[in-house]
Amino acid sequence: MAVKKFQFPSKGFYIVAAKVGEADYFLKKLQEVQGNYDEFSYILSAFTSAARSITFSLQAVMSKYPNFDTWYIPHQENLKK
Repeated sequence: MAVKKFQFPSKGFYIVAAKVGEADYFLKKLQEVQGNYDEFSYILSAFTSAARSITFSLQAVMSKYPNFDTWYIPHQENLKK
């Protein structure tokens, strides 16, 4: 019986990469606006939202792959801690 080789998803994974880039962008902006409470607060909110959306987009892209849930659930539990 032939074992089916896992193919990394090229379609759609750009969404995850874009979310990582977005979070990185806002993190850099946070460093630039230290001392300005209002601006820092707004950018912190944007950074938090972008960072949180990384795992959502990862789940959306990878959920169609066999055994992703088996692999992801323990990692998800670690992230919750």
